[in-house]
Amino acid sequence: MNVKVLCEKDIRKCIDREQTAIDEIISLNGPTSLANGLLINDVVQKYICDNSCDEYHKILKPLILDSVIRSEHGSGGSGPVCLNIIADQLSYMSNKMRAGYKTENIKLDQKRQISAVIDEIKKSSRKLNKLDVYNLIDKNFDLKIQEKISKTIVDNSNIKSPIFLERSEKRETILSFSSGYNFEIPIDAEILSKGASWERNNVKVLIIDGMIESIGEIHHILEKAASEKNPTVMFVRSMADDVRLTLKLNIKRGTIDLIPVEVGFNEETINILNDIAICCNSDIISTHKGDLISTSGIIDLITVRKITITSKGINIINDASEDILASHLKYLEEKRNLSPSPEINSMFDKRVRSLSSGKILIRIGDDLLRLDPQSMEKFDKFFRELRTLVSYGVIYKSGVSNSVIEHTLLDGYPYSPASIFFATKHAFSTILNIFSINLALIEDNV
Repeated sequence: MNVKVLCEKDIRKCIDREQTAIDEIISLNGPTSLANGLLINDVVQKYICDNSCDEYHKILKPLILDSVIRSEHGSGGSGPVCLNIIADQLSYMSNKMRAGYKTENIKLDQKRQISAVIDEIKKSSRKLNKLDVYNLIDKNFDLKIQEKISKTIVDNSNIKSPIFLERSEKRETILSFSSGYNFEIPIDAEILSKGASWERNNVKVLIIDGMIESIGEIHHILEKAASEKNPTVMFVRSMADDVRLTLKLNIKRGTIDLIPVEVGFNEETINILNDIAICCNSDIISTHKGDLISTSGIIDLITVRKITITSKGINIINDASEDILASHLKYLEEKRNLSPSPEINSMFDKRVRSLSSGKILIRIGDDLLRLDPQSMEKFDKFFRELRTLVSYGVIYKSGVSNSVIEHTLLDGYPYSPASIFFATKHAFSTILNIFSINLALIEDNV
Protein backbone atom coordinates (compact mmCIF):
# COMPACT_ATOMS: atom_id res chain seq x y z
CA MET A 1 0.00 0.00 0.00
CA ASN A 2 1.32 3.43 -1.00
CA VAL A 3 0.26 6.95 -0.11
CA LYS A 4 -0.31 9.66 -2.69
CA VAL A 5 0.08 13.34 -1.97
CA LEU A 6 -2.41 15.57 -3.76
CA CYS A 7 -1.58 19.21 -4.30
CA GLU A 8 -4.10 22.01 -4.75
CA LYS A 9 -4.18 21.47 -8.51
CA ASP A 10 -5.05 17.78 -8.03
CA ILE A 11 -7.78 18.68 -5.55
CA ARG A 12 -9.37 21.06 -8.06
CA LYS A 13 -9.53 18.12 -10.48
CA CYS A 14 -11.17 16.03 -7.73
CA ILE A 15 -13.79 18.73 -7.26
CA ASP A 16 -14.61 18.75 -10.97
CA ARG A 17 -14.85 14.94 -11.07
CA GLU A 18 -17.07 14.78 -7.99
CA GLN A 19 -19.36 17.48 -9.33
CA THR A 20 -19.74 15.57 -12.60
CA ALA A 21 -20.48 12.34 -10.75
CA ILE A 22 -23.18 13.98 -8.60
CA ASP A 23 -24.72 15.71 -11.61
CA GLU A 24 -24.99 12.37 -13.42
CA ILE A 25 -26.69 10.76 -10.42
CA ILE A 26 -29.14 13.64 -10.01
CA SER A 27 -30.01 13.55 -13.73
CA LEU A 28 -30.93 9.85 -13.60
CA ASN A 29 -34.69 9.39 -13.96
CA GLY A 30 -36.41 6.50 -12.24
CA PRO A 31 -35.01 3.88 -9.88
CA THR A 32 -31.47 2.52 -9.98
CA SER A 33 -30.84 -1.22 -9.68
CA LEU A 34 -28.13 -2.41 -7.30
CA ALA A 35 -26.07 -5.58 -7.63
CA ASN A 36 -28.43 -7.44 -5.27
CA GLY A 37 -31.43 -6.50 -7.43
CA LEU A 38 -32.77 -3.86 -5.04
CA LEU A 39 -34.22 -0.76 -6.67
CA ILE A 40 -33.53 2.65 -5.12
CA ASN A 41 -35.17 5.97 -5.98
CA ASP A 42 -33.73 8.38 -3.44
CA VAL A 43 -30.92 10.49 -4.88
CA VAL A 44 -28.92 10.39 -1.63
CA GLN A 45 -29.05 6.59 -1.56
CA LYS A 46 -27.94 6.54 -5.18
CA TYR A 47 -24.96 8.70 -4.29
CA ILE A 48 -24.09 6.51 -1.29
CA CYS A 49 -24.17 3.36 -3.43
CA ASP A 50 -22.38 4.88 -6.42
CA ASN A 51 -18.91 3.41 -7.07
CA SER A 52 -18.28 4.90 -10.48
CA CYS A 53 -15.96 7.66 -9.23
CA ASP A 54 -12.23 7.01 -9.19
CA GLU A 55 -10.15 6.75 -6.02
CA TYR A 56 -9.85 10.51 -5.68
CA HIS A 57 -13.48 10.73 -4.58
CA LYS A 58 -12.28 9.39 -1.20
CA ILE A 59 -11.37 12.96 -0.33
CA LEU A 60 -14.67 14.68 -1.03
CA LYS A 61 -17.40 12.05 -0.79
CA PRO A 62 -17.10 11.58 3.01
CA LEU A 63 -17.33 15.36 3.50
CA ILE A 64 -20.38 15.64 1.26
CA LEU A 65 -22.19 12.65 2.78
CA ASP A 66 -21.57 13.92 6.30
CA SER A 67 -23.14 17.25 5.34
CA VAL A 68 -26.15 15.60 3.66
CA ILE A 69 -26.80 13.25 6.59
CA ARG A 70 -26.51 16.03 9.17
CA SER A 71 -28.90 18.12 7.14
CA GLU A 72 -31.43 15.25 6.93
CA HIS A 73 -31.10 14.65 10.66
CA GLY A 74 -31.88 18.31 11.31
CA SER A 75 -34.97 18.34 9.09
CA GLY A 76 -36.61 15.43 7.29
CA GLY A 77 -36.45 15.74 3.50
CA SER A 78 -33.52 18.15 3.40
CA GLY A 79 -30.86 15.59 2.39
CA PRO A 80 -31.61 15.52 -1.37
CA VAL A 81 -31.90 19.33 -1.44
CA CYS A 82 -28.54 19.62 0.31
CA LEU A 83 -26.89 17.30 -2.25
CA ASN A 84 -28.39 19.32 -5.12
CA ILE A 85 -27.13 22.61 -3.68
CA ILE A 86 -23.66 21.14 -3.14
CA ALA A 87 -23.53 20.04 -6.78
CA ASP A 88 -24.51 23.51 -7.98
CA GLN A 89 -22.15 25.27 -5.61
CA LEU A 90 -19.21 23.06 -6.60
CA SER A 91 -19.57 24.36 -10.16
CA TYR A 92 -20.29 27.94 -9.06
CA MET A 93 -17.36 28.15 -6.68
CA SER A 94 -14.97 26.42 -9.08
CA ASN A 95 -15.63 29.19 -11.56
CA LYS A 96 -15.16 31.81 -8.84
CA MET A 97 -11.85 30.27 -7.73
CA ARG A 98 -10.57 30.22 -11.31
CA ALA A 99 -11.48 33.91 -11.48
CA GLY A 100 -9.23 34.59 -8.49
CA TYR A 101 -11.74 34.48 -5.60
CA LYS A 102 -10.20 34.03 -2.15
CA THR A 103 -11.64 32.29 0.92
CA GLU A 104 -12.69 35.64 2.42
CA ASN A 105 -14.60 36.47 -0.75
CA ILE A 106 -16.33 33.07 -0.65
CA LYS A 107 -17.45 33.65 2.97
CA LEU A 108 -18.94 37.04 2.09
CA ASP A 109 -20.62 35.61 -1.00
CA GLN A 110 -22.13 32.73 1.02
CA LYS A 111 -23.39 35.08 3.71
CA ARG A 112 -25.17 37.12 1.06
CA GLN A 113 -26.70 34.04 -0.57
CA ILE A 114 -27.89 32.51 2.73
CA SER A 115 -29.53 35.82 3.63
CA ALA A 116 -31.29 35.84 0.25
CA VAL A 117 -32.51 32.25 0.81
CA ILE A 118 -33.94 33.16 4.23
CA ASP A 119 -35.78 36.13 2.71
CA GLU A 120 -37.16 33.85 -0.01
CA ILE A 121 -38.36 31.31 2.57
CA LYS A 122 -40.16 34.01 4.57
CA LYS A 123 -41.82 35.34 1.43
CA SER A 124 -42.84 32.07 -0.21
CA SER A 125 -43.78 29.64 2.59
CA ARG A 126 -47.26 29.12 4.02
CA LYS A 127 -49.19 26.84 6.36
CA LEU A 128 -49.71 23.20 5.43
CA ASN A 129 -53.09 21.92 4.22
CA LYS A 130 -54.41 18.43 3.43
CA LEU A 131 -53.79 18.82 -0.32
CA ASP A 132 -50.10 19.39 0.40
CA VAL A 133 -50.03 16.16 2.41
CA TYR A 134 -51.66 14.26 -0.46
CA ASN A 135 -49.02 15.73 -2.79
CA LEU A 136 -46.34 14.37 -0.46
CA ILE A 137 -48.00 10.94 -0.53
CA ASP A 138 -48.22 10.99 -4.33
CA LYS A 139 -44.52 11.90 -4.68
CA ASN A 140 -43.27 9.28 -2.21
CA PHE A 141 -45.29 6.15 -3.02
CA ASP A 142 -45.87 4.12 -6.18
CA LEU A 143 -48.20 1.41 -4.85
CA LYS A 144 -51.89 1.97 -4.20
CA ILE A 145 -51.66 0.08 -0.90
CA GLN A 146 -48.88 2.40 0.30
CA GLU A 147 -51.00 5.43 -0.62
CA LYS A 148 -54.04 3.92 1.13
CA ILE A 149 -52.10 3.30 4.36
CA SER A 150 -50.67 6.83 4.32
CA LYS A 151 -54.04 8.47 3.68
CA THR A 152 -55.69 6.36 6.39
CA ILE A 153 -53.12 7.59 8.89
CA VAL A 154 -53.52 11.22 7.80
CA ASP A 155 -57.32 11.05 7.89
CA ASN A 156 -57.48 9.40 11.33
CA SER A 157 -54.82 11.28 13.27
CA ASN A 158 -54.01 14.76 14.46
CA ILE A 159 -50.81 16.77 14.27
CA LYS A 160 -49.71 15.59 17.71
CA SER A 161 -50.19 11.86 17.03
CA PRO A 162 -46.85 10.06 17.39
CA ILE A 163 -46.26 7.57 14.57
CA PHE A 164 -44.10 4.46 14.93
CA LEU A 165 -42.87 2.20 12.16
CA GLU A 166 -41.49 -1.31 12.59
CA ARG A 167 -40.83 -4.49 10.64
CA SER A 168 -43.37 -7.22 11.36
CA GLU A 169 -42.57 -10.91 11.50
CA LYS A 170 -46.07 -11.66 10.20
CA ARG A 171 -47.23 -11.82 6.60
CA GLU A 172 -49.83 -9.07 6.84
CA THR A 173 -49.11 -5.38 7.25
CA ILE A 174 -50.98 -4.10 10.31
CA LEU A 175 -52.01 -0.52 11.05
CA SER A 176 -53.20 0.21 14.58
CA PHE A 177 -54.40 3.30 16.44
CA SER A 178 -54.23 3.30 20.23
CA SER A 179 -54.89 5.77 23.03
CA GLY A 180 -53.21 5.88 26.39
CA TYR A 181 -49.88 4.45 27.48
CA ASN A 182 -49.18 0.82 26.64
CA PHE A 183 -46.77 -1.54 28.38
CA GLU A 184 -46.09 -5.03 27.07
CA ILE A 185 -46.03 -6.88 30.39
CA PRO A 186 -47.22 -10.51 30.37
CA ILE A 187 -49.90 -11.15 32.98
CA ASP A 188 -50.59 -14.46 34.68
CA ALA A 189 -53.80 -15.80 33.07
CA GLU A 190 -55.07 -17.03 36.45
CA ILE A 191 -55.08 -13.46 37.75
CA LEU A 192 -57.65 -12.44 35.13
CA SER A 193 -60.30 -14.70 36.61
CA LYS A 194 -63.37 -13.28 34.87
CA GLY A 195 -62.32 -13.32 31.26
CA ALA A 196 -59.54 -12.18 29.01
CA SER A 197 -59.32 -8.63 30.33
CA TRP A 198 -59.69 -6.45 33.41
CA GLU A 199 -60.94 -2.93 32.75
CA ARG A 200 -61.70 -0.35 35.43
CA ASN A 201 -62.16 3.40 35.82
CA ASN A 202 -60.75 5.47 38.71
CA VAL A 203 -58.13 2.91 39.67
CA LYS A 204 -55.90 3.16 42.72
CA VAL A 205 -52.25 2.52 41.84
CA LEU A 206 -49.43 1.28 44.02
CA ILE A 207 -45.91 1.00 42.57
CA ILE A 208 -43.32 -0.99 44.52
CA ASP A 209 -39.72 -1.30 43.37
CA GLY A 210 -38.96 -4.46 45.26
CA MET A 211 -40.18 -7.93 46.18
CA ILE A 212 -43.19 -8.69 48.40
CA GLU A 213 -41.97 -11.53 50.59
CA SER A 214 -44.97 -11.99 52.86
CA ILE A 215 -48.69 -11.26 52.76
CA GLY A 216 -48.29 -9.30 56.00
CA GLU A 217 -46.45 -6.54 54.11
CA ILE A 218 -49.57 -5.72 52.08
CA HIS A 219 -52.24 -6.87 54.57
CA HIS A 220 -53.46 -3.33 55.25
CA ILE A 221 -53.65 -2.62 51.51
CA LEU A 222 -55.79 -5.69 50.92
CA GLU A 223 -58.10 -4.79 53.81
CA LYS A 224 -58.75 -1.29 52.46
CA ALA A 225 -59.21 -2.60 48.92
CA ALA A 226 -61.81 -5.07 50.23
CA SER A 227 -63.67 -2.64 52.52
CA GLU A 228 -63.72 0.39 50.22
CA LYS A 229 -64.25 -1.63 47.01
CA ASN A 230 -61.56 0.36 45.21
CA PRO A 231 -60.25 -1.21 41.99
CA THR A 232 -56.50 -1.37 42.50
CA VAL A 233 -53.43 -2.26 40.48
CA MET A 234 -50.22 -3.07 42.32
CA PHE A 235 -47.02 -2.98 40.26
CA VAL A 236 -44.12 -4.90 41.85
CA ARG A 237 -40.83 -6.43 40.84
CA SER A 238 -41.81 -9.87 42.13
CA MET A 239 -43.77 -11.73 44.80
CA ALA A 240 -43.13 -14.80 46.91
CA ASP A 241 -45.09 -17.90 45.89
CA ASP A 242 -47.35 -17.82 48.96
CA VAL A 243 -48.17 -14.13 48.37
CA ARG A 244 -49.06 -14.82 44.75
CA LEU A 245 -51.24 -17.79 45.76
CA THR A 246 -53.10 -15.81 48.45
CA LEU A 247 -53.86 -12.99 46.04
CA LYS A 248 -55.15 -15.41 43.40
CA LEU A 249 -57.51 -17.02 45.92
CA ASN A 250 -58.88 -13.65 47.06
CA ILE A 251 -59.32 -12.46 43.47
CA LYS A 252 -61.09 -15.68 42.53
CA ARG A 253 -63.45 -15.37 45.53
CA GLY A 254 -64.19 -11.76 44.65
CA THR A 255 -63.17 -10.38 48.03
CA ILE A 256 -60.81 -7.87 46.41
CA ASP A 257 -60.69 -6.12 43.04
CA LEU A 258 -56.91 -5.91 42.96
CA ILE A 259 -54.57 -6.97 40.17
CA PRO A 260 -50.90 -7.59 41.01
CA VAL A 261 -48.52 -6.99 38.10
CA GLU A 262 -45.02 -8.48 38.35
CA VAL A 263 -42.68 -6.66 35.98
CA GLY A 264 -39.57 -8.70 36.74
CA PHE A 265 -36.01 -7.46 36.71
CA ASN A 266 -34.12 -7.66 33.44
CA GLU A 267 -32.67 -5.33 30.79
CA GLU A 268 -36.08 -4.52 29.31
CA THR A 269 -37.91 -3.92 32.60
CA ILE A 270 -35.20 -2.34 34.73
CA ASN A 271 -36.70 1.14 34.24
CA ILE A 272 -40.31 0.24 33.50
CA LEU A 273 -41.61 1.14 36.97
CA ASN A 274 -40.27 4.65 36.57
CA ASP A 275 -42.05 4.96 33.20
CA ILE A 276 -45.32 3.69 34.68
CA ALA A 277 -45.01 6.09 37.63
CA ILE A 278 -44.69 9.05 35.24
CA CYS A 279 -47.84 7.99 33.36
CA CYS A 280 -49.75 7.62 36.63
CA ASN A 281 -48.35 10.76 38.35
CA SER A 282 -47.36 8.41 41.16
CA ASP A 283 -44.46 7.99 43.54
CA ILE A 284 -42.51 4.76 43.78
CA ILE A 285 -42.08 2.82 47.01
CA SER A 286 -38.50 1.59 46.83
CA THR A 287 -37.42 -1.10 49.25
CA HIS A 288 -33.87 -0.48 48.05
CA LYS A 289 -34.05 3.01 49.58
CA GLY A 290 -35.52 1.80 52.87
CA ASP A 291 -39.20 2.52 52.14
CA LEU A 292 -41.53 0.19 54.03
CA ILE A 293 -44.40 -1.38 52.12
CA SER A 294 -46.27 -1.99 55.36
CA THR A 295 -46.54 1.77 56.06
CA SER A 296 -48.08 2.65 52.69
CA GLY A 297 -51.85 3.10 52.97
CA ILE A 298 -54.22 2.86 50.06
CA ILE A 299 -55.89 6.13 51.05
CA ASP A 300 -52.75 7.98 49.96
CA LEU A 301 -52.50 6.25 46.60
CA ILE A 302 -52.91 8.12 43.35
CA THR A 303 -56.06 7.55 41.27
CA VAL A 304 -55.70 6.82 37.53
CA ARG A 305 -58.56 7.51 35.10
CA LYS A 306 -58.64 4.09 33.48
CA ILE A 307 -56.57 0.91 33.29
CA THR A 308 -57.14 -2.07 31.00
CA ILE A 309 -55.19 -5.29 31.54
CA THR A 310 -55.07 -8.27 29.21
CA SER A 311 -52.80 -11.30 29.02
CA LYS A 312 -50.57 -9.36 26.62
CA GLY A 313 -50.12 -6.11 28.47
CA ILE A 314 -51.48 -3.00 30.15
CA ASN A 315 -53.11 0.16 28.82
CA ILE A 316 -53.16 3.24 31.06
CA ILE A 317 -55.33 6.25 30.24
CA ASN A 318 -54.46 9.16 32.48
CA ASP A 319 -53.71 12.89 32.45
CA ALA A 320 -49.97 12.67 33.00
CA SER A 321 -47.99 15.82 33.68
CA GLU A 322 -47.15 17.15 30.20
CA ASP A 323 -43.95 18.85 31.33
CA ILE A 324 -42.59 15.82 33.18
CA LEU A 325 -43.57 13.45 30.38
CA ALA A 326 -42.08 15.67 27.66
CA SER A 327 -38.84 16.02 29.62
CA HIS A 328 -38.65 12.26 30.15
CA LEU A 329 -39.29 11.51 26.47
CA LYS A 330 -36.62 13.99 25.46
CA TYR A 331 -34.18 12.30 27.84
CA LEU A 332 -34.96 8.85 26.39
CA GLU A 333 -34.59 10.07 22.81
CA GLU A 334 -31.23 11.68 23.59
CA LYS A 335 -30.00 8.49 25.26
CA ARG A 336 -31.15 6.50 22.25
CA ASN A 337 -29.36 8.79 19.80
CA LEU A 338 -26.12 8.60 21.78
CA SER A 339 -26.11 4.82 22.05
CA PRO A 340 -23.98 2.90 19.51
CA SER A 341 -25.77 -0.39 20.25
CA PRO A 342 -28.79 -1.40 18.08
CA GLU A 343 -30.10 -3.55 20.95
CA ILE A 344 -30.05 -0.64 23.39
CA ASN A 345 -31.57 1.66 20.76
CA SER A 346 -34.41 -0.84 20.36
CA MET A 347 -35.07 -0.80 24.11
CA PHE A 348 -35.21 2.99 24.17
CA ASP A 349 -37.56 2.95 21.15
CA LYS A 350 -39.84 0.55 23.01
CA ARG A 351 -39.93 2.83 26.06
CA VAL A 352 -40.70 5.87 23.90
CA ARG A 353 -43.57 3.99 22.23
CA SER A 354 -44.98 2.94 25.61
CA LEU A 355 -44.95 6.54 26.85
CA SER A 356 -46.51 8.02 23.71
CA SER A 357 -50.26 8.44 24.11
CA GLY A 358 -52.58 8.46 21.09
CA LYS A 359 -49.98 6.77 18.93
CA ILE A 360 -50.18 5.16 15.52
CA LEU A 361 -48.23 1.98 14.85
CA ILE A 362 -47.59 0.55 11.41
CA ARG A 363 -46.06 -2.92 11.23
CA ILE A 364 -44.75 -3.64 7.73
CA GLY A 365 -45.34 -7.28 6.79
CA ASP A 366 -44.02 -9.55 4.05
CA ASP A 367 -47.06 -8.83 1.88
CA LEU A 368 -45.92 -5.23 1.36
CA LEU A 369 -42.18 -5.93 1.29
CA ARG A 370 -42.64 -8.44 -1.53
CA LEU A 371 -44.30 -5.74 -3.61
CA ASP A 372 -41.75 -3.09 -2.67
CA PRO A 373 -38.64 -4.05 -0.65
CA GLN A 374 -38.08 -0.34 0.08
CA SER A 375 -41.42 0.12 1.84
CA MET A 376 -39.82 0.63 5.26
CA GLU A 377 -37.49 3.33 3.96
CA LYS A 378 -40.27 5.09 2.03
CA PHE A 379 -42.63 5.23 4.99
CA ASP A 380 -39.83 6.41 7.27
CA LYS A 381 -38.95 9.20 4.84
CA PHE A 382 -42.62 10.16 4.46
CA PHE A 383 -43.23 10.41 8.21
CA ARG A 384 -40.06 12.44 8.81
CA GLU A 385 -40.96 14.90 6.09
CA LEU A 386 -44.56 15.10 7.27
CA ARG A 387 -43.41 16.11 10.77
CA THR A 388 -41.31 18.98 9.42
CA LEU A 389 -44.13 20.16 7.17
CA VAL A 390 -46.57 20.17 10.09
CA SER A 391 -44.10 22.11 12.24
CA TYR A 392 -42.79 24.65 9.73
CA GLY A 393 -45.22 24.91 6.82
CA VAL A 394 -44.72 24.29 3.11
CA ILE A 395 -42.97 25.82 0.12
CA TYR A 396 -43.03 24.81 -3.56
CA LYS A 397 -40.60 25.32 -6.42
CA SER A 398 -43.22 27.28 -8.35
CA GLY A 399 -43.34 29.88 -5.56
CA VAL A 400 -39.62 30.69 -5.38
CA SER A 401 -37.34 32.72 -7.60
CA ASN A 402 -34.05 32.48 -5.70
CA SER A 403 -31.33 31.07 -7.97
CA VAL A 404 -29.65 29.11 -5.16
CA ILE A 405 -32.66 26.92 -4.43
CA GLU A 406 -35.05 27.24 -7.39
CA HIS A 407 -33.55 24.59 -9.67
CA THR A 408 -32.57 22.28 -6.80
CA LEU A 409 -36.26 21.61 -6.00
CA LEU A 410 -38.59 19.16 -7.74
CA ASP A 411 -41.76 20.37 -9.45
CA GLY A 412 -44.88 19.85 -7.36
CA TYR A 413 -43.02 18.56 -4.31
CA PRO A 414 -44.02 20.06 -0.94
CA TYR A 415 -40.86 21.11 0.90
CA SER A 416 -40.53 22.39 4.43
CA PRO A 417 -38.91 25.83 4.82
CA ALA A 418 -36.81 24.25 7.59
CA SER A 419 -35.55 21.60 5.15
CA ILE A 420 -34.45 24.25 2.66
CA PHE A 421 -32.73 26.27 5.39
CA PHE A 422 -30.86 23.26 6.83
CA ALA A 423 -29.89 22.09 3.33
CA THR A 424 -28.51 25.52 2.40
CA LYS A 425 -26.68 25.96 5.71
CA HIS A 426 -24.94 22.55 5.60
CA ALA A 427 -24.23 22.70 1.87
CA PHE A 428 -22.52 26.11 2.07
CA SER A 429 -20.49 25.04 5.11
CA THR A 430 -19.26 21.96 3.26
CA ILE A 431 -18.42 23.95 0.14
CA LEU A 432 -16.29 26.29 2.22
CA ASN A 433 -14.47 23.31 3.75
CA ILE A 434 -13.90 21.73 0.35
CA PHE A 435 -12.41 24.85 -1.21
CA SER A 436 -10.19 25.35 1.82
CA ILE A 437 -8.34 22.07 1.14
CA ASN A 438 -4.86 22.74 -0.17
CA LEU A 439 -3.19 19.38 0.47
CA ALA A 440 -4.48 15.82 0.90
CA LEU A 441 -3.19 12.31 1.34
CA ILE A 442 -4.93 9.24 -0.07
CA GLU A 443 -4.17 5.53 -0.01
CA ASP A 444 -3.10 4.03 -3.31
CA ASN A 445 -3.90 0.32 -3.40
CA VAL A 446 -2.58 -0.22 -6.90
